[in-house]
Amino acid sequence: MKDIGLFYSRQVQPICAACIIVVLISILTSLPVNADTETIRVPVNEGEFLFKDLRWEKERYGLPKLQGTIYNNTDKDWQIVEFDILMYGKDGELIKAGILDKPLRIHMFDLKGKSDKPLGITGRGEYVTGLSTREDVEPVRFEIAFHDGSYPATYMVSMVKPKANKDLVYEDANIKISFNISKKQIQFDIKNKTDDPIKIDWNQISYVDVLGNSHRVMHKGVKFNDRENPQPPSTIPPTANMSDIVYPTDYVSYTSGKYGGWNEQDLFPEAPKAKLYKGKKFSVFMPLEIKGKTKNYFFGFKINDVIF
Repeated sequence: MKDIGLFYSRQVQPICAACIIVVLISILTSLPVNADTETIRVPVNEGEFLFKDLRWEKERYGLPKLQGTIYNNTDKDWQIVEFDILMYGKDGELIKAGILDKPLRIHMFDLKGKSDKPLGITGRGEYVTGLSTREDVEPVRFEIAFHDGSYPATYMVSMVKPKANKDLVYEDANIKISFNISKKQIQFDIKNKTDDPIKIDWNQISYVDVLGNSHRVMHKGVKFNDRENPQPPSTIPPTANMSDIVYPTDYVSYTSGKYGGWNEQDLFPEAPKAKLYKGKKFSVFMPLEIKGKTKNYFFGFKINDVIF
């Protein structure tokens, strides 16, 4: 067998210093680029996030990867959190590795409080936007800033009109209606107390948000594609019950593309934005046709508290 290599041969000879340098350079350039092994602290109102052992790993195929570890040093379970990242080279100048020279933005999902998670552009519960395909990036320093994020919030809501109560229930001689309000939608159960049918004209119902803006609504069974079309009425038979929802039609949108699809905006945001909604009011305007006449019902609600 023929022996090969720099450090071993049949005849012992002095090792070439230049050859050693070439080999070392080859080995080093094949390793991940370590930019900053120190911890980078990113403060937020809830505490801070810690980035450790950041490095820019060059891949043989595909996009480069930002590797390392993020530690959630808050007591909140973040559903999503986003950071803007700037990278600097050995000369101290900003590396323009992003598309349109914008900072890279990393999106992390399901980051539990007081726990860490590995970073990696694909397959690890996060992704990066704004990344170009440059392979000559060799950062030695990172700057990271918090961009946005959310964690669960619970809204405490009461009815203020027609009759104030915390149970979200209203009753008169014609109907009994109870509401179940979530961040996603407004669900209601209504009972027809009369001996005549009650008609619900969905085209007349509206949702008024916390800013006082009125929205056309859709209900169960309406396809997203048909949400802006006239909706046929619903009839509640005498002494019968019916369950349904109201949801603003303009809160539904469609995104085209490979990863596109239908999107449904929440009525109310998660924390920390949720704290801005404490004390706000919203309402549902619901005209009902009872015994051949239209009776206008206005159900007003108030967000008494937000817990997070």
